[in-house]
Amino acid sequence: MRMKKQYLAVLLFCLVLVNTSAQNKSTEPTFMEYAASLPALSLPFHTRCYETLIRAETGHRPELIEKFSGLDVAYIYGRLFQSGPYTGIIYLYPGDNVIPVLVVNDTLGAIRSSLHLSQSYCGESENSWGIDFASIRKDYSVRICDTFSLFRRDHESRILEHTRRNGMKCTDYLFRDGMYKEVR
Repeated sequence: MRMKKQYLAVLLFCLVLVNTSAQNKSTEPTFMEYAASLPALSLPFHTRCYETLIRAETGHRPELIEKFSGLDVAYIYGRLFQSGPYTGIIYLYPGDNVIPVLVVNDTLGAIRSSLHLSQSYCGESENSWGIDFASIRKDYSVRICDTFSLFRRDHESRILEHTRRNGMKCTDYLFRDGMYKEVR
């Protein structure tokens, strides 16, 4: 009988321990705690579509990252800035090329603005070639540029130089009141 009581006491202790551990794991950090735990990036920040950006290992659950990024699948790259009540974080969105996405949150974690830093096709296809790149300056303004070359090929797949058309398009964004707005 005494052995049964000891066994029940140990079992009860284990159940309390498991329950306490589960409660501790379920407590979610505030947005500010989450943001503070991310690796800090420095400004100015530059990226090109063909660069390999390595995600930061933060240990945050995917559901928490989704909540603060607004992206269904994303990885953390780092915290870019904290300006007044706003925090800018760069997330990596997986695809053929990884797309860096700048997300601005307020102190409660609500998404104020989101900007894809890669907005065009990157690489070469049969009749085109292109890359894009982005720069974020110390004033948090962003410039995204797309360079491209369009051409036709002959029956032996050689580029017909007289058909080549090259170009570059840049778009600027200003950061005001937690929002990125395109400059026109």
